Amino acid sequence: MVTQVLSKSIESAFLAIGSCILIRLASLVGEAYVLRLQTKELLGLGVRQKLLFDTLLFLSREAFRKACLSRPPDQKWQGIINLIWLTLPIGLVFSCFFGLIWIFVLEQPPEEYYTQYKWSILLMTVNLLFILAAEPFHVIGQAYLHVKFRSAVDMYWAICGPLSNILVVTFVSNYSDRQIWSGITSIIGSILFLLMHVLYFWFVLRKQNDLMERTTSVNEPDAIPFQSIGEFFPDFRNFAIDQDRWKISWNLIKQGIFRQALMDGEKYMFVGFHLMSIPDQGIYGAIENFMAVPLKLFYVKMEESTHLYFSQTVTREPLADRVKEALPTKHLHLLLKTLTLIGCIFVVFGIPYSHPLLWIYAGDLLIRGSGPLLLKLHMVYIFLLGVNVTSESYVLNALTSRQLERYNKAMGAVTVIYFTSVFGLSQVFGPPGFVLASILNLGLRLIYNFILIGDRHKGSNFSPLDKLLPKPKVLAALTTAVCLCTSSEFYLYADPPQKMLYHLSIGILAFLLVGIFVLRHETSLLRSGSTESPLPGPKD
Repeated sequence: MVTQVLSKSIESAFLAIGSCILIRLASLVGEAYVLRLQTKELLGLGVRQKLLFDTLLFLSREAFRKACLSRPPDQKWQGIINLIWLTLPIGLVFSCFFGLIWIFVLEQPPEEYYTQYKWSILLMTVNLLFILAAEPFHVIGQAYLHVKFRSAVDMYWAICGPLSNILVVTFVSNYSDRQIWSGITSIIGSILFLLMHVLYFWFVLRKQNDLMERTTSVNEPDAIPFQSIGEFFPDFRNFAIDQDRWKISWNLIKQGIFRQALMDGEKYMFVGFHLMSIPDQGIYGAIENFMAVPLKLFYVKMEESTHLYFSQTVTREPLADRVKEALPTKHLHLLLKTLTLIGCIFVVFGIPYSHPLLWIYAGDLLIRGSGPLLLKLHMVYIFLLGVNVTSESYVLNALTSRQLERYNKAMGAVTVIYFTSVFGLSQVFGPPGFVLASILNLGLRLIYNFILIGDRHKGSNFSPLDKLLPKPKVLAALTTAVCLCTSSEFYLYADPPQKMLYHLSIGILAFLLVGIFVLRHETSLLRSGSTESPLPGPKD
């Protein structure tokens, strides 16, 4: 059973990663093209506008989406449909409140951009309302497992955003006008998004009704219990809402505000407290977007996979049967050891090659100023994130309810330290201070997770934290590689494209060297992953 859950979780992760790679890489190419035709000021305003849009979208719909996804036992949806449509007025209220803050309270953009910036905020509100109007269709589709349509919608959004940006920067030469045209293209995309939902479910209901006329009944368990497309809209004559789901939604809204503050806390701080200039915000956002490739394609899916596996195989009892948990313990060890090795390789080669990577990605726009240093620090952040994601997935599925309460208090303290460090480090180091604060946050969380894992395995002959570092010969190869690549960066590499080929050639040779040593001396990782031999039990 445990082995089956493991294989299924790994399979689901790899399938999800594979389906996202082409989309993400294609959008990355589009973003690289846009960056070559954009200014730092517009990038900074784009970061600020995206933060506003993400905030409005999350606060307006996330709680209702989670509360209303399950099917009602009596299959009567009208009260739930009416509730979901409340996202529109709620989204409008949030838009007015935050829109006024974004326009009149936050740091003002340069004069040549200010008028267009105000109009772009208004257009963003219109865009949001069209997206929220499609929410009832999304909820019904998810509840009745229309997964192919959901995949098609995701594909549409993945193509629509980058394509509209490419069209704007290509055909709108006046920089200040690009904000208006970006807003207009976003509205067109959202109208098409809404029409896709309406037409799809109109077709689905028509097909169901035709089948019912021929067979007098529809035996499909996932058939939508609606007769017409009008049932997706609110009933104003009898506007009653599902009270139970409204209470759940209200509680989720309150939790969502706190969660959103944690998710984008550093952005709210540098936007709200003017800790970073608008051009610096643009550079920071562009580099963060670039680093989203490993985040979204690998670590997010790994978190889902490991959480699924440990939730099925690890018990929350403090005195767990160590024989039954031998395989999950070994799997945790293998994951941590593999991610440590991958993280070391990421740091060793990512730091010396941050400058040429940025030049290849965005030309000269990001390599001036703090851009290369931001990317170097993000390499360390990614390393810590991978190990933390796995250890946290295990811990959250292994703690008892009392331990979880202590864990939440500890994470609250870490959050306070994080926000304090964001403010302090940004004052000292500027934009790199935000990444340093994130590194500190992950480091504290990782230390606490390791303490909990170590305590759980006291008295056992084997701990998942044993020997996580690469073998000595592999460490020697990594040390040699970092010395070669760093020396090449300082003494051989110049501003691109001069001598870039020499610098890249040394990196390729060093990578081959490390790869040979890993294949020769870390083969136990592959063997262990395939054999899944049991671990020793606890000491008597």
